[in-house]
Amino acid sequence: LQGGWKFMDFWMSDKGICMWFGVSCPPHLKNGVEESHYNENSNIIALNLTQNNIRGTIPSEMSALENLVTLDLGKNKLHGTIPKAIGSLPKLHDLYLNDNELEGRIPSELGELSACRDLFVGTNKLTGKLPPELGQLKELRALGVDENLLTGMVPLTYWSQLTKLLILYLDSNRLTGRIPDELGSLTDITDLRLRKNFFAGTIPGAALAKLTHLELLYLDDNDFTGSIPDIFSKTKRVQEIQVYKNKLTGKLPDSISFLKDLRVLYADNNQLTGTLPQSYKSLGDLHTFYVFNNKLTGTIPTEYGQMEDLKDFQIYSNGFTGPLPKELGSCYKLEKIEAQDNQLTGTVPESLGTLENLEILKVYRNSFNDTVPDTLCNAKKSFRLSFLAADCSTDNGGTVSCNCCNACYP
Repeated sequence: LQGGWKFMDFWMSDKGICMWFGVSCPPHLKNGVEESHYNENSNIIALNLTQNNIRGTIPSEMSALENLVTLDLGKNKLHGTIPKAIGSLPKLHDLYLNDNELEGRIPSELGELSACRDLFVGTNKLTGKLPPELGQLKELRALGVDENLLTGMVPLTYWSQLTKLLILYLDSNRLTGRIPDELGSLTDITDLRLRKNFFAGTIPGAALAKLTHLELLYLDDNDFTGSIPDIFSKTKRVQEIQVYKNKLTGKLPDSISFLKDLRVLYADNNQLTGTLPQSYKSLGDLHTFYVFNNKLTGTIPTEYGQMEDLKDFQIYSNGFTGPLPKELGSCYKLEKIEAQDNQLTGTVPESLGTLENLEILKVYRNSFNDTVPDTLCNAKKSFRLSFLAADCSTDNGGTVSCNCCNACYP
């Protein structure tokens, strides 16, 4: 570990190592008060040097700290490889090496950290495959290997014993293959992030249905095919679903309506068909709803006016018909409506002009007629509406009259 640290109080001084910055020792009684920093030499149980501008490589001699429980070297400028010797620390619970410039493979020896609960090596330059040996960490609660250059398949067949795992971050790598059914063995998981890889095949619905504690599901930006599994009546704690930028087909699952805590639904940039489920009216906590760039059809349910937390509603580039519901004027938190590039008809609802938080309204490339209501023009003066675009280029075939639009389309 090279110099240039932000903080290095008492390091390499005549003070006991239990006084050194970032070093914690077993609690020591002084005047009846427990202290973990004191002027003595003792067993080191924690080394926390996060965000300390540390450069250089991680020394293999770390393995001599046999009582170490926490090692946090995250958010520094370390390079080189992860020493295999770290795997010989018998009491290590927490290992944070994330946000550095580490290279090479994740050592299979880390699978010998039998007491480990948190293992984060994300945001580095690690390569190679995920070690099956990590499946031996039966006490593991969180595993983060995100934002690296890892390749190959996920060895979930070997990881099925990680039944205490709560957090799994595999996102932003170069992982391939299908997601095996053994995913269903991770029954305590709350946060599952597989986004930005090259996973293919179908989303394993039977496995996901077993993850009854799941809250965050990030599967976006992969090569998944097939439908979105209709299993959410069994995973009622889900708060975010992100499945955008895949090759998904079929309908939006009705069971999503069971997710009373759902805040975010990103299903855009797929090949979904069918209609918008009326049952989604019950999603009272939903604030972001993206289904743009699909092949959805039918009308926009008037019942969506009951989504009182809705802020961002983007349904553009589909085949929706019928009117833009005036009931959306009841969604008083709405900030953005993007409904362009559909086949909507009728008039632009006057009620949208009452939305004090509305900033963007795009309704061009539809079949609206008549005049954009004065309420919307007034909203540009009185409220937050800053961008309004419609088919108001009448000289070029536009069908709407608008005196206050920022952009007019034919």
